[in-house]
Amino acid sequence: MLADAEWLAPFFAAAETFIIQVPLLQADENWTALAIGMRTYRSHARVQEAGCTALLKLVGDPAANADTVKKNQDGIVSVGGIIVILAAMRAHAGDANVQVQACCALQSLSWNNDNNQLVIAGSGGIIVVVAAMTAHEGLVSMQLSGCLVLRNVASHNSSTAQESIASAGGIDTVVAAMGAHTLELDLQEQGCAVHKLCICIPYLINVCVNVNHITI
Repeated sequence: MLADAEWLAPFFAAAETFIIQVPLLQADENWTALAIGMRTYRSHARVQEAGCTALLKLVGDPAANADTVKKNQDGIVSVGGIIVILAAMRAHAGDANVQVQACCALQSLSWNNDNNQLVIAGSGGIIVVVAAMTAHEGLVSMQLSGCLVLRNVASHNSSTAQESIASAGGIDTVVAAMGAHTLELDLQEQGCAVHKLCICIPYLINVCVNVNHITI
């Protein structure tokens, strides 16, 4: 065991050094180095948490500059940002901090971005997010960030994405979150949005098609 610890010491020392460098990489908008670091130190939870937080901040505030946000979203995804975030969630399923920061990053990357919504859905992100919400059901921030990701993915108006959320247990998970945190108004609002996108709108479309013989 001592030999193993000695062998791993340089790895953890390097990981801690990378964590120290994360704010600098963020300031330089160096999402490529952030993604590489997260891949390299995939087993290190603090690296994953710091990396997800940096990617979240790099996207920026949509209310401030939508064009800059779109540029940053596309840049981060072009270097595999969504893939490394989902890998972090899979590798550290029991770490609430990693899960929350990862979901916040996914929510920011998928905001008003059709391509990124599809990348999340196509990379198994729906199942990963639902699993995180289930594993950390008592944590409001986890439930809210998870609902925001599911809402964004469902808002693509893709029946495939909406059906995937339902088949992954997403609707039941969202309803459970709303029932467990009835006083959290933001969570209630976002939970209702997911329900509307995945249940109500597809139902109304189906009614219109059947009643009016509309071809979609």
